[in-house]
Amino acid sequence: MKIKYLQWAGALALLAGCATASHLQLKHDVQVVSHTNAFQQTQQIAAWSTQWYVDDENNQWPTGLTLSAQAVQYADGRRARVLILRNDELSRHQGAAAYRQAREEQKRLSQQCATVSLVHDEHALVVPVTSITVRALARSGLMPVPPTDTDMDPVETMVRKNSSDSFVLSTKAQANIGNDTWQKLATAQSLDYDLCGQTASASQAELKGLQQVIRQFQHLGKSSPGS
Repeated sequence: MKIKYLQWAGALALLAGCATASHLQLKHDVQVVSHTNAFQQTQQIAAWSTQWYVDDENNQWPTGLTLSAQAVQYADGRRARVLILRNDELSRHQGAAAYRQAREEQKRLSQQCATVSLVHDEHALVVPVTSITVRALARSGLMPVPPTDTDMDPVETMVRKNSSDSFVLSTKAQANIGNDTWQKLATAQSLDYDLCGQTASASQAELKGLQQVIRQFQHLGKSSPGS
């Protein structure tokens, strides 16, 4: 397994607007990476968007809606182009109650959240949700040991380093994008989306990250079979 870090597509630091936590700093980074998995015989390029704040005890808490992108080339020539929409929030529960909350929320969203609405440059479309997961994340001492042959979720990696016993409720929806729409997104100036009734606009850093994935994936396709 090989991971190559390509570049930071963007970094943003803003003061949190909440009056009760005005001293906290909200941060947002988009990291573009390439990844070769020899065992699964895949090549992947992804832009991972993470938004978080740091509390007084240096715990990092992912928060809010973010948009990431992932493109995968398989050995048999198949290709996958995926938008990843997620919403992270501090859970009001801990331990078994947090895991129960995640299971109940995933069951609810699986029944109610079948599509994602996208608007790019004022052009609207609806794409089906191919998978949706809700996880309760916490510091490493409270989480199962992750399998060694899978890629660690960047949000999970962040939360695992905390010292607090608090949990994060992390919702992630994936939508496969057709090639025609994928190519249109390569030049999009704006992208709005609706994740299970919650709306947001992609930041400029997220747009740059998505478009870098598209460009890198096109280059990859020139030297890959079945492209």
